[in-house]
Amino acid sequence: MNSILIGQTRAVLNQLSEAINLLEHAEYKKPLDILSGSTLGQHVRHVIEFYQCMLKGYETGVINYDLRVRDKMIEESREFALQCIHKIMYDLTIVAQSKTIILEVAYEETTALPTTFERELVYNIEHAIHHMALLKIGIKEVNAALTLPAEFGVAASTIRHQQHVHRNLSA
Repeated sequence: MNSILIGQTRAVLNQLSEAINLLEHAEYKKPLDILSGSTLGQHVRHVIEFYQCMLKGYETGVINYDLRVRDKMIEESREFALQCIHKIMYDLTIVAQSKTIILEVAYEETTALPTTFERELVYNIEHAIHHMALLKIGIKEVNAALTLPAEFGVAASTIRHQQHVHRNLSA
């Protein structure tokens, strides 16, 4: 398995865990107008369940993100969400090798496409970062005093670009 992708996944999920730990229970569950009425917990659940679908797909050979469980306990309990994140990180340590799997998607009808576990890992990293950007907005809304790392919710390519621009401006 690609250690770079596993390492990046762990880094993203660790950032997410740290952000969850900063929140009070009420903040985690509060519907936010700025997030169209959704809660921080709902965004966390969404990220977690995509990873869970991906890992289940590794076992079964088929990933279908549309068929995720939508477990209310993840969105309502910070502690349970953290347990789920830790389980995902553990499960990634026992994934031995990349393999070809089927990705099922449903638009007008369901269609099946070949993919690889590593490709889906990349997708989940980017998907998590996207939702973390939304979480950053929501966290500032529920508690402006909370401080998140500057790279929280920012894609690796954006961070590299910003560093490149900063170096060029400093030169």
